[in-house]
Amino acid sequence: MRKFFNSLTAAALISFAAITIASAHAEDYLSIKTNLSSKSKSDEIKLLTDGGEFYQLKILIDGTEKIFNNNLIPTGRIKNQGGLEIFRGIGVADGNILIDLYFCSPSSSVCYDRRLIITLSNEKLFFTREEVVAFSGSMAARGVFYNKEAIPLESLSYQYFLENNDRASDLFTGKFGECIANINGDSVIAILDELEKAKPDDWISKKNCITPLLVLDLKNQGDLSEQAAQRYLKSLDIY
Repeated sequence: MRKFFNSLTAAALISFAAITIASAHAEDYLSIKTNLSSKSKSDEIKLLTDGGEFYQLKILIDGTEKIFNNNLIPTGRIKNQGGLEIFRGIGVADGNILIDLYFCSPSSSVCYDRRLIITLSNEKLFFTREEVVAFSGSMAARGVFYNKEAIPLESLSYQYFLENNDRASDLFTGKFGECIANINGDSVIAILDELEKAKPDDWISKKNCITPLLVLDLKNQGDLSEQAAQRYLKSLDIY
């Protein structure tokens, strides 16, 4: 039975071009009718499923199939060692196709919302940029990453994004440090407990473990005492 995904942001949903449900086929999962450019009049994005690990993504421009990809969007049946990856939704906004993926591994306290922006150019679709929100609890880092070279949509694969997570990972660690992602269990509690000690252990002071911004955020949220925050900040050469 066809479904529409509801996990895209409200802003994106409001911006979607005219969306209608097409006639159902047994393998249809989702259908979006839209105009990807001012020149095209009957474009359609279709997801079909045959019960396998990936949806079949078909994109028709003016009624003619232009794009086919069956290795990009997981159905939920796919299993990856050590992690949980979820397809959140697909839609259209401002003439671009948006594909939302969610990456969250049990081995890390940091999760990632990754929105792929697919752009139409000369009747071809390209992955041009990615919007990322990396977060752990109430701490979040946001960024937009542009590709040096646009990648054709038909050549993209799910494995490509699993193997190319450095930009998303660096986004969070650059702002808050590496220890939140690398400490097993509740890393924030471990960091708070250590900072509150009169003489914190050496690991908390190692380069790139935590950042002044993280300490200030924890203090402003009321999780870290003023005394502990000032003690850490004064231990740095920049303060």
